Amino acid sequence: MTTLHKTFGVLTCALFLGACGPSSTDICDKMIELAKKEGSDAMVKKLEEDRGECIAAMDSAKEMQGAMKFKESGNCIMDAATFKDAIQCRE
Repeated sequence: MTTLHKTFGVLTCALFLGACGPSSTDICDKMIELAKKEGSDAMVKKLEEDRGECIAAMDSAKEMQGAMKFKESGNCIMDAATFKDAIQCRE
């Protein structure tokens, strides 16, 4: 599984955030921000190109997983200092 696939998995899990947690847009933007610090230019470009898909996936995950789980995962991602930390939020 590539880092990009893991990223979208994390983002999907992050969707569990709830109304009081970070938004889907905030989560996707955080992942892009972390990728810019640590990732390759190709990975950053792909994440930026797929931002809309990321947001849609987050919105869908929020509905499927429930607000509380989404909130927990989203807060974890927003607090992550590294891309690796953010990926671990789904575990």
